[in-house]
Amino acid sequence: SFVGRFLAKRILDPVEEITRAADRITHHDLSSRIDAKDYDEEMKDLVMAFNDMISRLEKSFKHIEEFSYHVAHELKTPLTIIRGESELALRKGREIHEYQKTIRINAEESERMLKTVEDLLLLAKLDYQPQTFEFRQIQFNEFINEVYEQSKMLAERKNIKVSLNISPEALVLEGNPLQLRRLFLNLIDNAIKYTSVAGKIGLEVKREHKNIIVAVSDTGQGMTEEHLSRIFESFYRVDNNGPGNGLGLNIVQSILKIHQGDIRVESKVNHGTTFTVILPASNI
Repeated sequence: SFVGRFLAKRILDPVEEITRAADRITHHDLSSRIDAKDYDEEMKDLVMAFNDMISRLEKSFKHIEEFSYHVAHELKTPLTIIRGESELALRKGREIHEYQKTIRINAEESERMLKTVEDLLLLAKLDYQPQTFEFRQIQFNEFINEVYEQSKMLAERKNIKVSLNISPEALVLEGNPLQLRRLFLNLIDNAIKYTSVAGKIGLEVKREHKNIIVAVSDTGQGMTEEHLSRIFESFYRVDNNGPGNGLGLNIVQSILKIHQGDIRVESKVNHGTTFTVILPASNI
C-alpha cells in the first residue's frame, strides 16, 4: 500500500502541476511554463508538449493583438479624414465644387477602407480555408504571357519598360489561376510603385529541377536590410506615407503557401529589387 501510494504520488505530481499551471494561464498572461527536469521521461514528454502548446498559443495571441492594432490604425485614418471633411462641409454653405471635392475625398477614403477589408478577408481565407480554392492544371507559358501583357498596360503611365524572358519548354503546374494572377500582379504593381519614370521591370521564367522559377526585377529605389526582414509582415510599408495598405506582400506569401511555393527577395539601395517566386511544376 505504501509503495503504491508513493508511485501514484510520483506519477500524479506532474499532472497536478500541469493543472495548476493551466489554472494560472489567461489570455492576459501566457508566460507560465513547467520545469520538466525532475520528472520521468514519460512525464517529460507530456510537460514539453504542454509547454510547446502554450508557446504556440502565446505566439498566436500576440499575432492577433498586433494584427488588431494595425487594423484599427489603418481604418482610423480614413475614418478621421471622412469625418473631418464632412464636418467642414457642413459648417457653412459652400459652392458646388467645394461639396464635390468633399464627396470625392470621402469616396477615395471609403475605397481605401473597402480595399483593406477585402484584403483582410482574402488573407483570412488563404490562411484558414485554403481548401475552398479550386486548383486546375495551368499552361504556365500562356499564363505568364497574359500577365506580361497586363503588366505593360499597368507600367505605361510611368513610361516603364517591361520585358519578358521565358524558357521555350512547356511548363505546367497545378494552381488557382485567379490567385496566381493576383500574386504576380501584386509583385509587378509593387515594382511599378517604387520604380522611377522610364525605369525597367524584367520578368524571367525558367525551369530549375522540379520547380518553376519566376524572377520579378526592377530598377527602383531598393531597400535596406532592415526593410527586407519585415516586408512580408501585415501592414508593413517601406514608406509609411506611400501607396497601398501594406498587405500586398503578405497576400503574396499566403498565396504561395497554399501552392506549396516559396519566395526570396534581394535588394540593393538605389539599384533595384528582385523577387524570386518558386512554384512546384507538375510536368517534371
